[in-house]
Amino acid sequence: MTGTSHFSKRIRAIMLTALMCLAAIDTYAQNEAVKGADSSGRLYNHYIGLQLNELIKQVFNYDKTAGGNPYQLTYSLTSVKNKWNLRSGIGANFSNQTNIGTYIDTTIKSLSVQVRLGSERSFKLYKRFVGGIGLDIVYDYRKVENIQKESQLSAPTSNDELDNTTTRELFGGGPELSLKYQFSNRIAVGTELELYYLNGTKKNKIIDKNFATDRSKSISIKQSTINTPVVFYLIIKL
Repeated sequence: MTGTSHFSKRIRAIMLTALMCLAAIDTYAQNEAVKGADSSGRLYNHYIGLQLNELIKQVFNYDKTAGGNPYQLTYSLTSVKNKWNLRSGIGANFSNQTNIGTYIDTTIKSLSVQVRLGSERSFKLYKRFVGGIGLDIVYDYRKVENIQKESQLSAPTSNDELDNTTTRELFGGGPELSLKYQFSNRIAVGTELELYYLNGTKKNKIIDKNFATDRSKSISIKQSTINTPVVFYLIIKL
């Protein structure tokens, strides 16, 4: 329960920070002069990005389209006046797989959550191409639980169970580059290149229920991550 509570507090802190940033930008935009607005009277625009790679995999039956970028949903708030963006992204994955063996049953549960928040300056490159450069802060949480117990196929005579859980929690950030192609004023397709430096902790906990033992250890880790521009987003102006 302690790990779950700690994780929940981290997520709440990140969401609160994001909401405070959005509120600050909204207040600033409301106080800007009307001359900063576009022809529709807007002072800033909202954009939602949906990752297309899973759809590409299904349509073209091509498994190598999924890159390292974990963010499935992105959001950006763009100033009409100076083209500065508040950008954010979130990604989450959960899986639960069980392998029934002759002697050992293995269950693997995995959970990953990635959140980013940053600022970016957009600029027009050529006709419909728009570039961007910015800086992000990143939170990365991963948990994998491996449970092994005597197989039901072998008529188990004991309640032997080994639970091996690995939890990794990282914070950091770094620069990013983006590129978009605008099909229209409201629809675009984009990709990103990100270079993040992260550090945090990795915890491993092993519980042997048969012998009532609990072996745990925690180490500090550092990681450099490059998210190459092989993930594509459908970007919609709201």
